[in-house]
Amino acid sequence: MPDRKPLPVDTESADPAATDPFATFVPAEGREAAECQVCYDALVRGDQIGDFRIQRLLGRGSFGAVYLARELTLDRLVAIKVVLPGGRKSDSGEGRNLARLKHPNIVGVYGEAHDSQSGCRLLWMQFVDGCNLARVIAQLHNPPRVVWTESDLIAAASSQTRGDTSSKQSRGVVETVCRVGQQLSAAIEHAHRCGVTHRDIKPANILMQCDGVPLLADFNLADLENDDEESSHVGGTIAYMPPEQLARFLGSGPDYDGRRADIYSLGVVLWELACGARPYA
Repeated sequence: MPDRKPLPVDTESADPAATDPFATFVPAEGREAAECQVCYDALVRGDQIGDFRIQRLLGRGSFGAVYLARELTLDRLVAIKVVLPGGRKSDSGEGRNLARLKHPNIVGVYGEAHDSQSGCRLLWMQFVDGCNLARVIAQLHNPPRVVWTESDLIAAASSQTRGDTSSKQSRGVVETVCRVGQQLSAAIEHAHRCGVTHRDIKPANILMQCDGVPLLADFNLADLENDDEESSHVGGTIAYMPPEQLARFLGSGPDYDGRRADIYSLGVVLWELACGARPYA
């Protein structure tokens, strides 16, 4: 059996501590059929799962991974999330939540399915050719700097060297943060009007296109306001939680207003974008 080396992980969006293996994927053409029975912790370029041919690994978490893949039937590039069977997010309803959201600043979902051969849940969505806001913030503020422009943000989002972008009248820090904030606010308002709260807004869950346009992503903790069942989604990221969400997370408070929590989290994100650090260490 040939040696299989997993693809390198995008460390900006992946959890390096995650070691959960994937099970039984369809190998690339020309490999031994016996390989189908092998469990490995990452798909490699050329492997096929369902209707998708893997291109590269974008990031890995505790319950699965996100890959750049080509959807064979429609011949298009997509980002596909492969969620391991049995994980607590294996039936999260994320696809259902995202499908009802149609907004230029929210990552579009194309479809969701269960792969019978691997037992994994597949969620394929719009591929954003850029990086997440966490990486942009790191590049803008390393080394620490007070003054930067929209051109610097676009350069960071498109992995260019600072100064390579051409903008006749580039916005300054305040104007750029306000522009990003307005677009994300509109996305959050749209989600709330559709009855969906995100509950885990942070830089790593905001994807930046190469032109500097932000898209809200990763609704796997999202909650539907109209659900009949009592909400149990109290997860999130502590550094971006409002006090009432943190209290609920620690088990010492009642459920909280997810819409207000989203607004608070966005405020922390915009502060960090402007200053390079969160308001509370």
